[in-house]
Amino acid sequence: MRVPMSGGCACGAVRYECSAAPLASFNCHCRDCQRETGSAFAAIIMVPTAAFRVVRGEPRYFGVKADSGFVTKRAFCAECGSSLFGDPERVPALRTIRVGSLDDPSEVPPGARHLHGERPTVGLHESRPAESRRGSPTSQGGIDRMSLQLYAHPFSSYCQKVLIPLYENAVPFELRMLAPDHAREMAEHAALWPLKRMPVLVDEGRTVLEATTIIEHLEVASPWTGSLHPRGPARRASTFA
Repeated sequence: MRVPMSGGCACGAVRYECSAAPLASFNCHCRDCQRETGSAFAAIIMVPTAAFRVVRGEPRYFGVKADSGFVTKRAFCAECGSSLFGDPERVPALRTIRVGSLDDPSEVPPGARHLHGERPTVGLHESRPAESRRGSPTSQGGIDRMSLQLYAHPFSSYCQKVLIPLYENAVPFELRMLAPDHAREMAEHAALWPLKRMPVLVDEGRTVLEATTIIEHLEVASPWTGSLHPRGPARRASTFA
């Protein structure tokens, strides 16, 4: 992504600049971000506070208290209401820019986007006819066992969150072990997700990141089972967005 980058509100009253490349980017589905955007999620990039500055106007702020107990101040334009960026109390060294406020949102690399938060409460997926889904009985065991590849390590609690429902529901997949003595898998994982966090799922060429999002994806895409996600009272996700 080219730097410096710039952005601002819809009416032009508030403008900002950032002289550093994003440290990370993701889509947050927490209820606070849904309310802020009036949509299913907020697309966000994280940048160093030291590299960020407002160059025109004065944004207004409102505070949101996360489950962590920390408050995030969210900046918006008082004239047009555009969401601009966040000032997280939990991580004061970071600013969280709303991607839609950038002058060129297409500059954000799609491979770096990360879904974050609790299960979305609005529909994000179109259903696919059962006959078009993967896993038709054309291979060994009746299901194509290579259609799902999970990059993970069984000792990681984040990976266990995905592994347990996969095994309990007998969903076929290939475990790509992430360990020092598995150099090939480690290199593949780094190419898929430069931050090198796990687990990562590859489903017919599509890369899905983060445990909760992987489970949500499989609930929609998997023809073998119903729900892989625990049911219960919805809880707001902790976020520093």
